[in-house]
Amino acid sequence: MRFRALFEQHLEGFEVFSNGTQAQAFCPFHDDVGSSKKGFNVNLLTGKWYCYSCQMGGGVQKFSRLVGVKDYEPDVEYERLDGIEDLLRDEVKELKPSWLNYPEGFSFVTGKEDGVVGKAACKYLLDRGLTIPQIMRYRIGYCYVGRYKGRIIVPTLDEEERVQYFVARTFLHAEVPYLNPSNSIVRGKTEVLFNYQNARSMSQIVICEGVFDAIAVGPNAVAVFGKTISAQQANLLAEAGPKEVVVALDGDAYPQAMEMGQILASYGLEVRVARLPREADPASLNRLDLSRYLQEAKAIGTKEILEAKLSAL
Repeated sequence: MRFRALFEQHLEGFEVFSNGTQAQAFCPFHDDVGSSKKGFNVNLLTGKWYCYSCQMGGGVQKFSRLVGVKDYEPDVEYERLDGIEDLLRDEVKELKPSWLNYPEGFSFVTGKEDGVVGKAACKYLLDRGLTIPQIMRYRIGYCYVGRYKGRIIVPTLDEEERVQYFVARTFLHAEVPYLNPSNSIVRGKTEVLFNYQNARSMSQIVICEGVFDAIAVGPNAVAVFGKTISAQQANLLAEAGPKEVVVALDGDAYPQAMEMGQILASYGLEVRVARLPREADPASLNRLDLSRYLQEAKAIGTKEILEAKLSAL
């Protein structure tokens, strides 16, 4: 295949499939080696690649630059395929909302919306800092009719991509910003973790309050839909068995974050707690600052718990 030698030389766990036209491997751009799934996928005919874990993607020129290959000269016609939107769009086209437990009137956002409502939904998500690939990867969409008309739907999925729970957030005028799912949904919000089906295979899992915060952190983040964690949610994290858990609630919820950290530590998990600025949440921070706060998160201990409680007085 046209680009096999380049990728095979620089990827660990390189494995071809689909008659040799596709390959998967461990991603060289984040701590992926040893994961239960190989998240890095590449088309050996076009050189287009994408990591489903860290959500980086591109073409051969970008890949060669990142891995330090000098003077690589890709075919110009092939390099036009740089990017991963088309790949994800093809995935989304195969999904049938009615089969996957999405609410009535649901449509996926792909960045190719024609109607006024669809364009408004896409603009709302982009204005919140999401990218088109993120929108499609998390299977986010909107409802144009029914109970959730005019609302963004951010689903919590199982391993088969079936909706277990969802957040319904208005992007048009409505008196109630969030609308709780009806009783027909499979799970309640205290029984699930947003993005758990992806984060469970990561060595580090970051806990956030809301879905947009988790998306801002990355594919190793989950959301608990609030400032507390239920026994069912804690059990899910314990079952995943990550090397460490980082609690990164909003800045005004640091005492609750410490309490959550203490609960998770009682499950035998290695826990650190991030202290964000009081008026900040993960989605409001730039990538550099967010990364720094996560790296500086302190290991849970009696002293830190006491300090957190005193600061709340």
